[in-house]
Amino acid sequence: DIHVTREDIAVEGDKVVVRNTWRATDSGSGLKIEFAGTVIWRIAAGKLAERWAYLQGSPPGTLSHLWSAFPPASSAAA
Repeated sequence: DIHVTREDIAVEGDKVVVRNTWRATDSGSGLKIEFAGTVIWRIAAGKLAERWAYLQGSPPGTLSHLWSAFPPASSAAA
């Protein structure tokens, strides 16, 4: 399971910035995981063009598992 709490959201120009808290339980170990972070998305032509993330408090190996649920945004053509 994963639960995301949106703490803040801001939009300026072609960027959306969201500060979140993620809470989850590892299905293998039952370990409770909680971490916070900020994600920035750049929108181009009505689609996600780029994504940046700063996350803190996550155990090693957690992020690759959790981020697999979010396919990467392809870079916009220059």
